[in-house]
Amino acid sequence: MTKIVMDLNGRSTGVVELVKNTDLDGTNASAASGVIDATRGRLVRLVATSGNVRYVTGATPVADSTDIIIMEGSELWIPVAAGHKVAVIGGKCNVSVAL
Repeated sequence: MTKIVMDLNGRSTGVVELVKNTDLDGTNASAASGVIDATRGRLVRLVATSGNVRYVTGATPVADSTDIIIMEGSELWIPVAAGHKVAVIGGKCNVSVAL
């Protein structure tokens, strides 16, 4: 379960702790992460750090030009199922897992 930071009044601050920071380089071909978590689904943050990145998730994902796009400099939060990876193509992407 994702841990959400609470303020002194017990309300969510909208901040989560990120771990397992990985950079993927899909500039010339699809690049996949390792398994995000083998035993449970996780919330993952993707940040397109260079180029417009397309991504896909799955057990053995291969990203291509028809997958969902993240514009350079943008971030996207996605659920990733247990045992699955993230693959990107079109640029560089930072992948961080919410604790």
